[in-house]
This record gives sequence, structure tokens and C-alpha cells, in this order.
Amino acid sequence: MKFAKVIGYIKDIYERGTKTVSISKFQEGGDSLASMNCFAPGIEINPSNGENIIVTQIKNSTSFIVSVGGINQDIEPDTDRGERRIYSVDSTGKNIKAVAKFKNDGVLELNGASSFAVKFEELETALNSFKTSVNNQFLSKLDGAGTIGGVTINITPAKSSDVKLS
Repeated sequence: MKFAKVIGYIKDIYERGTKTVSISKFQEGGDSLASMNCFAPGIEINPSNGENIIVTQIKNSTSFIVSVGGINQDIEPDTDRGERRIYSVDSTGKNIKAVAKFKNDGVLELNGASSFAVKFEELETALNSFKTSVNNQFLSKLDGAGTIGGVTINITPAKSSDVKLS
């Protein structure tokens, strides 16, 4: 195994099948080589140019090289024991763009921890129920001529399209 600095990326058809695979290009000596990105099932990674990947040649093969991991020396570690962090970077590989942090207390932080997420449908149901109760109270207290205005609530600005909960 050895470290290699990514210099490019392509998607290609694996020679023994019809599956499209992710391939990182890297330089070794004067040669431009390619390695298939092989990470844990369910994790797809496309390293940025300049990021370091760990490559190894498959035993008994003269040309089949795979990437089995990577180290980004431009990003500082930010986890406590038992925690996991997944992040994406910009095309330079130096700046975090999105991050999911799985904390050791069971909390999931998405792009920071400055606010709480809510389930939109449940919040909407509760607020509509509150609106109905307030409107009914207004109607029961009406003791003069004229009409009373209803209460309306718009929670659309609170809905995050970037984060969905189940």
C-alpha cells in the first residue's frame, strides 16, 4: 500500500462487466495511473484533486489498482471517542462544504449545531390545531356586531428543504 495524490477523476465501465465505476487518477514517477475507488458498501467517494488516497495493487495482477482509503491533511480532525464524521469538500479539497457528525451521545449534527430540526408535518398539524382552537375561542366570545378576523399561521419559512427526517 502507498499514498498517492489525486490528479483527476473519471467514470468508466469495469472491463469485466457493465458496471460503471469511479476511478481516481494519480501520478507515480512519470506514469499517470488509475485506481478504482473501493470503499465500504454504501459509501461513494470522489476525492478532489490534491487529496491523498491510499492505493494498493491487487495480488497476482500487474495492472489492477484500487483506492482503499484516504487522508485529507488540510482538514483538522473533529471527533471525540466513538464519534463519526462524514464531510464533502470543494474542488480544491481544502474547504468543508457539508458535514454530518454522528456524536457519541446519539445526536446527529448536520452542517453544525446552531439550530434544532423539526418534523414539518407534525408541526403543521399542531399549529393548525392551535389555530382552530384560537378561532373557536374568538367566535365564542363575539358579543357585538360585525365579523371577527381569523388567526392564520405560516410556518413555511421554518421548513428546511435540505434536511429531511423520518
